[in-house]
Amino acid sequence: MGEETEHWIVESDYLHPPSAGFQEDSVTYPYIDSDDQNLPAFRYLGRTLTLADWKHQQQVADADAKRLETAIGYGEPTFAAFYPNSRSVFGFHDPDYADETALPEGLKYDVIGWYDNAEQNYLSEFLQDFKTSFKTDFPDEALTLDTLMNSLQEELMWNF
Repeated sequence: MGEETEHWIVESDYLHPPSAGFQEDSVTYPYIDSDDQNLPAFRYLGRTLTLADWKHQQQVADADAKRLETAIGYGEPTFAAFYPNSRSVFGFHDPDYADETALPEGLKYDVIGWYDNAEQNYLSEFLQDFKTSFKTDFPDEALTLDTLMNSLQEELMWNF
């Protein structure tokens, strides 16, 4: 049997527009729209799209869409610690296995995250610092992919 691969994008910072209505798989987030006081004082936060849908959304301007500067929370101490508070922000639900009591053997998920703004991305900072200080930190080594990968593994505890 062939290996099947699916790809999804979880947009933690996506605020659904008021016109979207109820979003069953998204959490509510306090939000007051200064342009229209008649709107509810919340928005639905976070969404999951297939990779193909996400790529399409990148091509089409989502005029009403707003994004949070952070997906950390709104002052609720358990926002990130309690799954029901942040399920559409820090969680993912695979609809293919909603009713399964046992998952297929070999099923695995790889989770990769990034910031849209490279200045907020720790990996970008690490790479910049690495390039700047490489000869100081490794005077006898040549800069190779292996050297970089070993440094990433040591610093970030990533396995490749």
